[in-house]
Amino acid sequence: MGRSRKILREVRDLHAVASDGAALGEFRLGVFVSAMTSVLPPVLKRLYNKHPELKLFVTPGSSIELCRKVGIGELDAAIVIEPQFAIAKGCEWDVLFKEPLVVVVPLRLANSKDPHELLRTESFIRYDRAVLGGQLADRYLRDNNIHPQERLEVDGITAIAALVEQDLGVTLIPDWTPLWRSGMKIARVPLPKLAPIRQVGLICGAHGPRASLAHAFLEEARAVYESSPQKNVADKGGKPK
Repeated sequence: MGRSRKILREVRDLHAVASDGAALGEFRLGVFVSAMTSVLPPVLKRLYNKHPELKLFVTPGSSIELCRKVGIGELDAAIVIEPQFAIAKGCEWDVLFKEPLVVVVPLRLANSKDPHELLRTESFIRYDRAVLGGQLADRYLRDNNIHPQERLEVDGITAIAALVEQDLGVTLIPDWTPLWRSGMKIARVPLPKLAPIRQVGLICGAHGPRASLAHAFLEEARAVYESSPQKNVADKGGKPK
């Protein structure tokens, strides 16, 4: 049954190529979980305005797993956190926006001027070191000889922000724009030195019948984020470190 579905999809894709350069057909997109309700919707709104006939299948997952699926052809493209490894041959990586690390605090600490002192003296909610943002935060703490009073370690920026709002501690996380639209009673305190950066972008197959759709998706995403509060939009062709 799985093979039959694959053959039928390939027939549809070949028809799309023959008819209008792959503007039709089912587009398989991966999205890292926290981007499902923030990054994806405004991009899809623009995309469907131009391609109302588009059929889209969206798969949530971790960035590492989504990159793997794009590499082996299970997905056509994926919105992911910056790959920390060489991307698969035949794939492209383009940066959409960049997020510097910031200290996030409850409102009572909003006027604090020394983020390092906050990280040393307040209870600390650590971003999971199994993910890139947590690894960047951990490296920054070690590089600046900061030994926080760790209370707990959590995966998920929104979950961490909710804990900060309850005055359970402060945290060091990427400056994720949806937090500041959420109405949570939290504040950001910028780091005093050049902050580590987390990049969000699109990985896609460079060739194939749906490559043009991947590029169309990329262009609509760029249009969204060039005019968004996340102004650190990268130039096309950004490469993984």
